[in-house]
Amino acid sequence: MLTPRLLSLCALSSVLFGCGSHKDTSSSLPKGQVIAQVSGREITINELNGELSGRNFATSDDRKRAEAAALQGLIARTILANIAREKKLDQEPSFVLQQHRADEILLAQNLQADIAGKLAAPSEADISGYISAHPELFANRKIYTLDQIKFRAPDDLAKLRAFSPLKTLSEIEQKLIEDRTPYQHTTATLDALSAEPELITALTKLPADEVFLVPKNTVIYSNRVVDAKTSPLTGARAQNFASIALQNQRIEKATVDALGAQIKAARATIKYQPGYAPAHPAASAAR
Repeated sequence: MLTPRLLSLCALSSVLFGCGSHKDTSSSLPKGQVIAQVSGREITINELNGELSGRNFATSDDRKRAEAAALQGLIARTILANIAREKKLDQEPSFVLQQHRADEILLAQNLQADIAGKLAAPSEADISGYISAHPELFANRKIYTLDQIKFRAPDDLAKLRAFSPLKTLSEIEQKLIEDRTPYQHTTATLDALSAEPELITALTKLPADEVFLVPKNTVIYSNRVVDAKTSPLTGARAQNFASIALQNQRIEKATVDALGAQIKAARATIKYQPGYAPAHPAASAAR
């Protein structure tokens, strides 16, 4: 079923404000950080800057236009949010759950950002060393074409053992048909840059035409390599990728060094309902 899309920013602005209906009420606003006020809710310059975070502008006029559009977007969002509160949608269990999830995601991201902000950027020597140490990602980078069957993972993952003796996609497809399991048979591509390093290492050792399974969330991907083309990653793109990869490694190590004991202590207190505990606790604890 198609989900209705939200109105675009321009459409929202037209609906909520109308064309040419704005009034200059700046004299009634408090001086300082406040740049607009909507039904008593103050919008500050810091909020506007947050809307434009990460964007670069060629000229001051470009930024001015972007600021004007972003401010109207903020105002439109505020009006809709106020209406939602009047309808008590902020008290719905689904909203409370989403808000809790968003809060925890932001807190975790800010914690990592705090750790990352204390780390030095990788040097040119570090970057060159990383590129040399990982030819499978750079000089020998491959893009694989896959013959792929994907299907929903069974509730009991132990049932996947029945697929172990199967060596071809035809055998897997036949089993899915016999089990009356819905599936999709398609063609996919796999870039060594976006794959787990362990998977790429395993692919280099895999006999020709042998099938490999990759679980991801609630889906199982059964794959056979049809083609593999070398597509070297060089120059500025390679340096940028290596820099990000190195920084991520350092953030992960710094996180473990700074918070490892707390994370371990917290994991020791986890209790699961039957059937929800990870199959391999040690592997889960390492994440």
